[in-house]
Amino acid sequence: MKAQTSIGISYGFKLDTVAVNSGETFTNVLWIENTSNSPVTLVQSELQKIGLLKLPDSITIGAGQKKWFPLKYMADRLTIHKNLQDIYIQLKDSRNKITVQPSASFYAQLENIQSLVIDTDQQEVYLNQVTNQARVMVRIFNNGLIPINFRLELVEIPDGLDFIGERTSMTIEPGSQETIPFIAKNKLNNRTPADFAVTIRALDVSGNVITLKRLRIMSVSSDRRLSLNQTPFYQNRPNTVALRYMSVDNSLSMYQFQGNGKYDLANDHHLNYQLNVDYFNNPNQKGVNIYDSFIDYSHKGVGIKAGNIYESLDFNLNGRGVKGTVNIDDKRSLSVYGIENDYLLFSDFNSASQGNTFAVSFKENNAVSDNKSLVLLHNSNLLTKSNTTLLSGTNNISLDDRQNIGLEAGYSVQDLKGNDSQPKNGGAFGVNYNLNGKRFNFYSNNYYSTPYYGGLRKGLLQLENKALMNLGQYENISARFNLMNNKPKELSSLNNSLLPVTNNYGNTTYELGYGNRIGQWSINIRPYYFGQHMEAPASDTWRSSSIRSKFNINYNNANHDFSFEADNGYTFQNTSQIPPAPFFSSRMTANYRNRILGFTGFAQFNSYYLSDALAVSSNPKYYIYSFGPNTSFALLKQSVVVNANAMYNYFGFNRSENYSFTSNVRWRIKGDWTLSADIFYGLNMRKAANEYNPAVGPETQLSNTRENVYRFDNKQFRIGIEKRFGGNDKNGDKKMELIYFEDLNGNGYRDNSEPFAPDILVKVEGLAAITNSKGAVVFTGAQNKLYAVSIVNNKNWSLEQTTEVYLNKNVKLEIPLVKTERLTGRLAYIADKYNDGAPSIAGLRIKAIAENGKTFSTLTNEDGMFNFYLPESKYIVSVDTEGMPYSILNPNESVEVKRSQVTDLEFKYKYTQRKVEVTKFN
Repeated sequence: MKAQTSIGISYGFKLDTVAVNSGETFTNVLWIENTSNSPVTLVQSELQKIGLLKLPDSITIGAGQKKWFPLKYMADRLTIHKNLQDIYIQLKDSRNKITVQPSASFYAQLENIQSLVIDTDQQEVYLNQVTNQARVMVRIFNNGLIPINFRLELVEIPDGLDFIGERTSMTIEPGSQETIPFIAKNKLNNRTPADFAVTIRALDVSGNVITLKRLRIMSVSSDRRLSLNQTPFYQNRPNTVALRYMSVDNSLSMYQFQGNGKYDLANDHHLNYQLNVDYFNNPNQKGVNIYDSFIDYSHKGVGIKAGNIYESLDFNLNGRGVKGTVNIDDKRSLSVYGIENDYLLFSDFNSASQGNTFAVSFKENNAVSDNKSLVLLHNSNLLTKSNTTLLSGTNNISLDDRQNIGLEAGYSVQDLKGNDSQPKNGGAFGVNYNLNGKRFNFYSNNYYSTPYYGGLRKGLLQLENKALMNLGQYENISARFNLMNNKPKELSSLNNSLLPVTNNYGNTTYELGYGNRIGQWSINIRPYYFGQHMEAPASDTWRSSSIRSKFNINYNNANHDFSFEADNGYTFQNTSQIPPAPFFSSRMTANYRNRILGFTGFAQFNSYYLSDALAVSSNPKYYIYSFGPNTSFALLKQSVVVNANAMYNYFGFNRSENYSFTSNVRWRIKGDWTLSADIFYGLNMRKAANEYNPAVGPETQLSNTRENVYRFDNKQFRIGIEKRFGGNDKNGDKKMELIYFEDLNGNGYRDNSEPFAPDILVKVEGLAAITNSKGAVVFTGAQNKLYAVSIVNNKNWSLEQTTEVYLNKNVKLEIPLVKTERLTGRLAYIADKYNDGAPSIAGLRIKAIAENGKTFSTLTNEDGMFNFYLPESKYIVSVDTEGMPYSILNPNESVEVKRSQVTDLEFKYKYTQRKVEVTKFN
């Protein structure tokens, strides 16, 4: 039998799991114990040398000794690449004589995981006057630290609007983006001016909303709201009103009044309100529209909201009415809805009702991955002349800290008013599972609904499963299987005319993946098989099969973010014959951003989806270009903020072009007033004679006898003034401007020769800002309050003293920073002849006096170890033992601290309290 080798060196971390937030530092303590009879010098694996406060290059542990080492890390993309990140240390004996424990690790649990952003190339989309449709480029950014798995869902889509595009599950790597083209089509195709509101949501594998984007789609002659703010008004602080004037193409003008308020009243009363009013004063159009407006009041767990209500309860609630809520306790609530299906709260132009909706909703929220919901709803739709009764529920259960399971189910009954046909029953069921392990991650999202199900996802079968295994700190492999089959049916007096042919679509994906990170660069390669099928306009079933591969590369640091993704493939089967197989196709996305400028680009060459064939009828060359610059900067001490972007889109299959320019300027002036100006210009040109109609495929819109050029441009100009008033803090807010500089001479004041410190991450009460080129950041806070200011020391910066600001007025402070380096040391016990063991020396004060007289101090731990972070200088280091029974044999040590050089000291001491008498006998 082989004898088991005893471990001489063991080590581990004080904390098994540490909660971390993106962009913040986190710490843990490593202990190392030598149970052997010999001293050991340990070295660390090169692959594990990460962090801000690292282990020394070599560590000497005496026989029977135990030491503690504090470690500090930054939660950035170099350190964190999954939500439960394992951080491990691997030590070995430099002489390979003592058996050392293989490794030790702890978990960094990432909180506030999701950092997904949905944006569009235009904040408002205008339908083409001839084709009654428009293209929308939806861009999705992952600004977080880890890959995000999600699916897109479009809600609040009223009857009459079709929104076609990719809605399958997808994964976006950190620092990268996806661009997805959509088609918006007014299916009613009547002369009533279109004005639609659409919400694009991203849902995680548990069905929780990660982020959303609201978008307005309208015709040029719309008699409703004509514009959204390029910078959303409701991102402003509460209790703000704004008055604006807007002109469209010099032929249409209106005044807009907007306001919002949030008040915490006495005795636990709370009141919120929101108001949007448009007043039109044109020769053929005079009147008022009120929309997106409500009053929300709550008191001791009871609330009532009246006005516009937009929510998703597995059904689009989009109208005006009343919502009452009772909070049963701090986790459970019951809500009752009564809504008329009309987006506008009041209108002088459109008073036709589209029906009503009544609903009851129960929710229980224990945690993000532990929640329940139940909805009972009845909808009467006057457009389709149908009634829908829906019962649906969800139950997400947290199995433990690393895994959760979710269930969802629904049942519906639909019938036509005044029709003797049998009601249509529908059902849905889904189950999802999520595991975040140390080395292995797995998620599974599976859903099925019948064609006539009355919920948001009808006639859908979707199986989404992905497994990921970590090979090392940054390296991983993955496998994914996805099956999606969509065959909905619409119960309507208009039959299925409201459903586009492209809704009868499905695809299957088998994918393998490899990912790695090298320094500031990360790469992902994902080859996959992609099969599709779709019911074509002529009742045929088109099929295609492709072998494709995605390549993604990202680079990021404090000043620059760059990402590029190329999806290239070979299609060997395409029964639509548009274009005939085999053929190659490619989709590419590029994005670059720095502190001021950015650039976005998207290109597609040849068809990717089967539905692309519907757009290439007479011109089989399917390609799209979309690119443009953007900028954001501030002037006059941050009081003027400018945002601008330009985009060019070209669609080769119908030779249409789109140019757009958007600019927004905001100027903050005294008294909490703000002036704003918005400029938008769009130019659309089309030369082809065919246009894609999602209901029937390509259709001729213009004469085929000659090449027609259709041109349409849209100009908008808006100016406004905003005023903030009141607020939760009766004393108002004050500004705190902090200017950081490198204090080269250590005098605490900035001299002309001392440089500013840009790109420093400054934090105040959880809010973070980065210093500009002049080292400045500005925070706005409540008056008469004390704020603690800290910096994230990711570049060896250190504050010379703690920064606390009492904000009783607007303040401007210059704060000195110094570059620091680590000075470590230990106290070594020199034993007497008759000693009985080393005494405890924890808590001895170590002093370091710089050349300029500035004194730094620290304390020893229980093993006599100490650490300093000191600015570059020469120091006299000493041990303060006054009044203590210790004798330091080398009481003062001279040392020079230099950047990128860790210095180590040793003080030798004797214990003098013991008195030993020796008697000799002859």
